[in-house]
Amino acid sequence: MSITALHLLWKQTERYEKALVILLIALAHLIFWPYNGMGGDMIEIIPGLKMLSHPGLYPRDFYQQFMSHIPWHERSFYLYFLHFTGAQYPWLLWFYYVICLLFMIAGLYRISEKLIPDPAFAFLNVIAVLFCARYFSVGANELFYSSPTSAIFAKTAGIWAIYFFLHQKTHYTGVLCSIAVCFHILAGAQLSILLMASGVVYSILNQENRQLRKWLMLPIPFIAIQAWAIVYYRMNPHTHASALADLIEFRIGHHFFIEYAGWLNIAIYILIFCIALWWWYKHEVRLLYFTVFQIAILLVYILMSTWMRNEIALQSQWLKSSIWVEFLGLTALSSAVSTQIRFPEGKYYHIGLVTIVIGGLCIASLFTEKEDPAILADEQKLASWALTHTRNDALFVYPPSFTRFKSISERSSWIDYKAIAHQTSYLIPWYDRVQRICGISLDDRRSGANLMQLADERFDKINDHNLTYLLFDQKVDYIILPTLEGPSEYMFPACTAGRYTIYQRKELN
Repeated sequence: MSITALHLLWKQTERYEKALVILLIALAHLIFWPYNGMGGDMIEIIPGLKMLSHPGLYPRDFYQQFMSHIPWHERSFYLYFLHFTGAQYPWLLWFYYVICLLFMIAGLYRISEKLIPDPAFAFLNVIAVLFCARYFSVGANELFYSSPTSAIFAKTAGIWAIYFFLHQKTHYTGVLCSIAVCFHILAGAQLSILLMASGVVYSILNQENRQLRKWLMLPIPFIAIQAWAIVYYRMNPHTHASALADLIEFRIGHHFFIEYAGWLNIAIYILIFCIALWWWYKHEVRLLYFTVFQIAILLVYILMSTWMRNEIALQSQWLKSSIWVEFLGLTALSSAVSTQIRFPEGKYYHIGLVTIVIGGLCIASLFTEKEDPAILADEQKLASWALTHTRNDALFVYPPSFTRFKSISERSSWIDYKAIAHQTSYLIPWYDRVQRICGISLDDRRSGANLMQLADERFDKINDHNLTYLLFDQKVDYIILPTLEGPSEYMFPACTAGRYTIYQRKELN
């Protein structure tokens, strides 16, 4: 290698250091983040993606058949994007996620680097946003997900939109906001509204008329088209107005109603909000406007959702917008602290510090709640058996916590607790089915019970009346239950894996 090349490499050391830290954070997240299963989004996305490639799959599935009759819904763009880019192969979907993850972390760091004077605090701010912010969210929302949901693609675009917003690159900001809207209408539209409102106010106060016209034009068509299509197919004038609010509260009330956040989370959020107001008032007035608009609309949302139970307000799910103020509030805190505390200079000190912090997070992850590996192994074994030993149109009922079974087995389910559509015409029969086999209700939600745990416990003790209803009235072919000493006379064990057994309706034998 020439002397000139060595000199150039030495000059770029700081950038290599940053790349190394970003890679370390990404690896730590991928390897040590508490594994929480596929969750609601992936149990809806993966079977839907498989159906696009093989339309004959899931012919009797309650969720997939309902969604297949809706021409356009909130996950349509993401499903078609994955389908036409070949992501029906799991390794390719995972590759997309890793690339998206690296871009998100890089965007978080670039924003932190711009707003925080000390690079060590910029590193620590990224780590705090990734690993700590989720524990004091007021809407149980996260900026960062450990699975390839549509939201993580939208939020990655949103993070870079904020970056270009801070650099007054209006066209880039608008394009990225539009991309975010396509991937996830709520996450993208909320951020677009906040950035547009902040940009408009800033342009008016600074008499920047050309910038004002740009802010008023860019993401609006994307928001309008997506919102119109989704709202059109959600309209149901024959349902009582309070039904949707009650059903949403039952299933995902923690995402829609601030009272489920807890007083400690609310207090921390208010503190972060106040820090953001104080710091950005002195250092970045556009982020001050951003923060003020977010909280102003949030207060209106809380009034209309909690006290008025207004369906239109609920559909906006404005609590989700709190993730941006949490990020910018933590950034303001890191920036303020870094002006008072200076780390020693030197790249080895910074790398060592960040490595120690990541190591601590890895150790802490060992003490976080994780899924039972034995039950997970049972689910995967039973799903693999179903894929190879049952007909394509077989209909299954399985425990609510089995979030991978449908994706692996490629078989229809009578009901999925985590797979929901926000249409009232779906949620009412969905609620009836969940209540029948799991024995949980809105009263359990309001009592503060852990619904998933309670649903699993009650499903395991399903009574004979409900079993015969499923087997004969609903023509369910297979039911997965804890292995029974004396199963019902109407079914027999077809496959056992550890704790659970697939029971088959006898007349199919």
